[in-house]
Amino acid sequence: MRLARIILLFMALISSTAYGSEGATPSPFSADFLFRVINAVILFGGIGYAISKPLKNYLKERSENVKNAIMEAKKAKEEAEKKARYYDEKLSALESEIKAMMDEYKRSAEEERERIIREYNEQIQKLKERMAKSIEQEKAKLREELMIETANMAVQVAEEMIRKNFTPQDQKKLVQEYIKMMERVN
Repeated sequence: MRLARIILLFMALISSTAYGSEGATPSPFSADFLFRVINAVILFGGIGYAISKPLKNYLKERSENVKNAIMEAKKAKEEAEKKARYYDEKLSALESEIKAMMDEYKRSAEEERERIIREYNEQIQKLKERMAKSIEQEKAKLREELMIETANMAVQVAEEMIRKNFTPQDQKKLVQEYIKMMERVN
């Protein structure tokens, strides 16, 4: 079928060139002009007929390709929008998750801070108690040492006083009192 169209087109071209090569310019009402017009109509009609089906097929195919491309573009757009919504949801969830994590870290840090302060205060209290006990022990030790020192000094003062003021008669009197005391005990 295609070959027939090509042959018809070829014959129309040959006849129009052969007829148009006579060289004389025909008047618009002459038979020659009428043949030329008919020849041109046949030529263009044949060309139109010859290319109409392939052109129709091409345009139909092109139209289908454009429709398919539009459908694919719509599908791609819908998929892109779907992905965008999905990622927006993910991003929103991620933002809320990050906020929750930050809140948890803040809460954890505040708890840790309070725990450290509590432990610090407990250690200070224990240190104060140890220092108070240590101070009390030091006070008791110093009192004891002071009392011993005072007693030693009193003994020394008493010995000095006795040496200075003690006479042989006082010694006899003291011995007699001691003997009397021993007799009462026995």
